[in-house]
Amino acid sequence: MIYTYLLLATTVMVVVRLLTSHKVYEFMLCADLISDMTVLYLTIFAYARTKPFYLDIAIILAMLSFTGTLAVTRYVVER
Repeated sequence: MIYTYLLLATTVMVVVRLLTSHKVYEFMLCADLISDMTVLYLTIFAYARTKPFYLDIAIILAMLSFTGTLAVTRYVVER
């Protein structure tokens, strides 16, 4: 139970940092962290509900997040 509150507090801090960031790298890092935390939320939810369907969604979200991070990084480097 305490882990959920700690994860929620961390998410709030990352969102605040995302809203106050001015650099592309900070924005990209915060967006990636939020995506990772969403994957963690889905994993915890799948474990708590004993529904493996949520793990599939978490894996797909992690793959999309990784692909998006690579695409944004390539765009920033080439720019």
